[in-house]
Amino acid sequence: FYDEIRRIQSTEPFHPFIIVRTSGERYEVPAPHAVATGATMFVVFKPKAGFYFFPLHQISSVEVLEHTK
Repeated sequence: FYDEIRRIQSTEPFHPFIIVRTSGERYEVPAPHAVATGATMFVVFKPKAGFYFFPLHQISSVEVLEHTK
């Protein structure tokens, strides 16, 4: 999912997306700067909640949200 996440993250205009983990947990990514992807780890920043770190192999899917104006 690394390449797919990087592609979605850099799309212009940006569309928010959701990362779904194998555990079923869902993390909405509202802005491109709210995530970071490393060689094996993924980091999501949620305002008022902090940072969530988890291995890339725990991502089961990526869902792009519809862009609304």
